[in-house]
Amino acid sequence: MSISRSAHAPIGLFVLAAILCVCLKGLTGCSTITRAIPALAPTPTATLAPSPTPTCKELSASYVAAIQAIAAEWDDANNIANNTSRVALSGPVAQLQTLRRKAATFSPPGCAELAQIYMIQYMDSTIEGYLAFMRQAPESTTSQKMTEARNYLDEWKAELQVMNAQ
Repeated sequence: MSISRSAHAPIGLFVLAAILCVCLKGLTGCSTITRAIPALAPTPTATLAPSPTPTCKELSASYVAAIQAIAAEWDDANNIANNTSRVALSGPVAQLQTLRRKAATFSPPGCAELAQIYMIQYMDSTIEGYLAFMRQAPESTTSQKMTEARNYLDEWKAELQVMNAQ
């Protein structure tokens, strides 16, 4: 039975490795070529507690404070407009338009977007009602706009309550 050359290959590699070990042993002065690899201690993994999700009330606190400040100014200007004669109404309406533009610049957090929409619609309907009154539109048109405005105001207030409850 003959042994093929490929059968001797593992033996040849073993002999080569042994010679290399002897040479390295003599050069390094070590009694052993192989060193024990120290076992690595398991790395402790930090268990991070999930951070609590902020509530809508927390997310929208600064927005609500800012919009309520505008709403207070709006109420004052609206009361003045409501007690002003038709011919002198342009100044108070201009003030309402300024406050509406200011309110529209606010960027509410996602959970407060609906409140922002209701607020702007309330303001728009109120202004449209005063403008209809100024141009002497039929009373039904003016009344419809003011009723629409009150409905949006009620929706805005309800939405603020929902935001504060979340």
